Amino acid sequence: MSDFNAAGYEDLREHIVSASGWAYIALIDDAGNEETRIDIHNDGRASWGDPSTNPVTLTVDISGGDSDISTPVELSESELHTGSGTSSSVHDDQLRDESGDPANAIVGSSDALTIEHTVNLPQ
Repeated sequence: MSDFNAAGYEDLREHIVSASGWAYIALIDDAGNEETRIDIHNDGRASWGDPSTNPVTLTVDISGGDSDISTPVELSESELHTGSGTSSSVHDDQLRDESGDPANAIVGSSDALTIEHTVNLPQ
């Protein structure tokens, strides 16, 4: 068995960020419940970074004033999904503070939060 070459890994990252790839991100609260699921390609709050870079990062900007965010809420994890109704995630990421330590984000009605979900495919 052998590894992919650099072009193969880039192709995998391009598939991940495509509309037919990992197209939804679920935000999970500290009790393990899904707070919301965002359609990455059709919701202006979410966007993938450049798939030619590794790791590739999905950025999501949410606000306590968003209609799909209950306040107050403590978010602890994000999960990537292939569909709007899939129960199994394809990639999970813990929410972390600036130093990289695990941290819950508390979103009040006037608070804003940027979530970065990173997918690393070694080369």
